[in-house]
Amino acid sequence: ETVLKRDETNFSRFSLCNAVIFEAPLCCAEGLFRVTVLLILLLLWSCRPSASPANQPSKWKIILKDISLTLLATFLLAIPGFILLIYRQSSTQDEWKLLGIPTGFGNIDPRRFATITMVG
Repeated sequence: ETVLKRDETNFSRFSLCNAVIFEAPLCCAEGLFRVTVLLILLLLWSCRPSASPANQPSKWKIILKDISLTLLATFLLAIPGFILLIYRQSSTQDEWKLLGIPTGFGNIDPRRFATITMVG
């Protein structure tokens, strides 16, 4: 039983190191890529005559909200060790629980990043 407990502890530590060393930088790269693509698409979409913000304000709000949430989460995940707040209630015994990325405006769902849902 002692060996099993030690293995669980080692697995937990390895998983958290993996999150800090690999997942956080990949999330930052993914977030910046996503924001860049959304800004380019928004620019191209705004060049259409019928796509002005006055004609379709809800689509503009949705895209700008997605850009701002992704950018905020990306900057927060760039802080070393910040990604550990997502995994703070996880254990080796149970299913991994992902908590929201804490911000001053509320929590942002970490499943916004494919890196966390696929790698983590």
